[in-house]
Amino acid sequence: MKSSVYKVILRCSALLVSFYYSGTAVAENFVLETENMSMAFSSEKDALNLRYFGAKVADSEDLFAGGSSVPEFYSYWDTTLGRNGNEFGYSIVQADGTISSKLVFIRGEKQKLNEDQVQLSFHYKDPAYDLTLTRHYLASYESDIIETWSELIYSGEGAVRVERLSSFVLNTSAQQPYLTGFNGTWARESLMNESPLMEGTSELSGTTGARVAQTANPSFILSLDGPAREDTGRVVMGSLAWSGNFAFRFRRSYDNKIRASLGYHPMHSAYQLAKGETLVTPRLILTYSGQGKGAATRAFHRWARQYGIRGGNTPRMILLNSWEGAYFKFNQNKIYGMMERASSMGVELFVLDDGWFGEGKFARNSDKAGLGDWQVNREKLPDGIDGLIRKAEEFGIQFGIWVEPEMVNPKSQLYTDHPEWTLQLPNREERMSRNQLVLDLCNPAVQDYIFTMMDQLLSSHPDICYIKWDCNSHVINPGSTWLPDDKQSHLWIDYVKGYYSVLDRLIKEHPKVVFQACSSGGGRVDYGAMQRHHEFWTSDNTDALDRIYMQWSIGHFYPAIAMASHVTATPNHQTGRSTPLKFRFDVAMAGRLGFELDPKNLNPKEVEFCKDQLAVYKEIRPVVQLGDLYRLRDPDQNADPALMYLLESEGKQTAILFAYLLNRKKSDGHEPVCLKGLKPNARYVITELGSDKRIPYHGKAFSGQYLIRHGIPMNWPRKGRDYLSRVIQIKEMN
Repeated sequence: MKSSVYKVILRCSALLVSFYYSGTAVAENFVLETENMSMAFSSEKDALNLRYFGAKVADSEDLFAGGSSVPEFYSYWDTTLGRNGNEFGYSIVQADGTISSKLVFIRGEKQKLNEDQVQLSFHYKDPAYDLTLTRHYLASYESDIIETWSELIYSGEGAVRVERLSSFVLNTSAQQPYLTGFNGTWARESLMNESPLMEGTSELSGTTGARVAQTANPSFILSLDGPAREDTGRVVMGSLAWSGNFAFRFRRSYDNKIRASLGYHPMHSAYQLAKGETLVTPRLILTYSGQGKGAATRAFHRWARQYGIRGGNTPRMILLNSWEGAYFKFNQNKIYGMMERASSMGVELFVLDDGWFGEGKFARNSDKAGLGDWQVNREKLPDGIDGLIRKAEEFGIQFGIWVEPEMVNPKSQLYTDHPEWTLQLPNREERMSRNQLVLDLCNPAVQDYIFTMMDQLLSSHPDICYIKWDCNSHVINPGSTWLPDDKQSHLWIDYVKGYYSVLDRLIKEHPKVVFQACSSGGGRVDYGAMQRHHEFWTSDNTDALDRIYMQWSIGHFYPAIAMASHVTATPNHQTGRSTPLKFRFDVAMAGRLGFELDPKNLNPKEVEFCKDQLAVYKEIRPVVQLGDLYRLRDPDQNADPALMYLLESEGKQTAILFAYLLNRKKSDGHEPVCLKGLKPNARYVITELGSDKRIPYHGKAFSGQYLIRHGIPMNWPRKGRDYLSRVIQIKEMN
């Protein structure tokens, strides 16, 4: 009886509050613009509708003159909308067990943050419950990017359970839509997979908890006019700034309407909010292009260098990483020798990889012991890290070091002291990956331990300028001894938040240290990690041929300045493939160039070649790392793929063209490589870089129009080895 009376009172209160809010909401239009995009909303009573998202409209009033619109954000169980079965933005179970939620629109506000960025914030409230939601849209004008995310606040008694909270709900329509995801596995990360978007529901998702991007990068391309093309057609491209589980669910209905919910994955991720608590979703980075995916990529890259990655406008150093040149089998003299030889070739930074720590029975001489014990192994390195830094200074290079702070070997002092700090499942067999367990970053004590360890390492050795932060396991035992029983589902979100918290604290204390996101290769190629790192390790697969495909794919969303690409030994350690040294260089130079070998294994001729190539890269580095990317020939469709970077400085353009021939038998009949982005009426001097100059245009000048229409012939030889390459500079004349 009391329950029935309570429900009647609650419903009456809801009606009164709903009337109040609908009566005070003022009908209003909202427009968010970038240089080439428009997004428009209109409010009506207690609803906010998305009116338009697409190419920029000259007169924004035209967007509100007529036509249909859809709710900007809505719940599956908001029965007043009558939208059962469609994709939705949120699903909430109230503290009293009610599974319905209705967040009505209250007001919107527009704020100019700086000369480039404007933010729209829309506020909602549940008339019957103490829930408020704010939806944010942040537009970066010059880069044509909109970031969008949700913020849910609970202020009532008890606790609500958030079953789903999307970062964005995309509503559009298309007669011939295609969807591209970026899937893979270890050593073949983020390869493109495009297919028609059929009627029904399609999902792109990753559910490994950590290093999620290794199997599924949190990015998508939705083409509205058939398969995505480089320079024509309408595309929507999005990437979630999140290093954990994600889900992009696309539903295409019979009438060609497309609705997609985009955000973190709701599977086993129900999140309780008590009074005063807030849940903020990851940001979805979004752009629209009416000129194909090439323009959308350049938008992402411009935004990334300005806002998405750390130090995005500062060129990166050329480094030599010790891993493939030494693995675990090194001593101090070997490392000193690698440093000296690297410096003599022109390398600017030496990074000591795994194997430098652990003592006694827990010495890190393999991947079976020592992880978690971050004391220097004095048997290997009697002069310690200080000795390494002094030697680096003596050779005129800088010093960096590898760490894997989120993980622990059972054979370690840390695990002996704190076995409860690992993720573990009661009543289940403990599973390991690479002989290690995952530390519970939900636990503040674990976060403090990792921060303190890293802070001491960097504070006691202030000349360490570079950290390679690795993560070699998925979340394979998804249970936390820290979280209470009724909040175990928080693990998938709180682990990532803990990881971010540790990095944010370290960045604040050590802002000048460069951080690389390594995660068994490309497991953390995402904009959540990249907000806290300067670059990522693209893949543990360093084979130059495989890297062409991976770098082409990953480059759709992430710029070259963040893409670590290294010259390695041949035969390649992962594939056994042998490729020419020039080919390996020319592939690596299309990203952030580095080495992954012991220079002592190079013969004198190869050493001299490396010196020459490093000098070339230092000359072209600003163009590659800061320029706009133009994809010219797709390696999946051509035996002679090509791409170029274009940078304009002081009114003059410089382009660097990378061209590859993957199969000598297919060298006959290749068309010249036509360029993009040049000024038609300007003249450009063509220079083939490096000692092997074979193109007939070397040293000659041509108009931009000619190079765009007729291109540059590569003059590939009809005889010789496979895996040929060219690097060509196209420089505007004064």
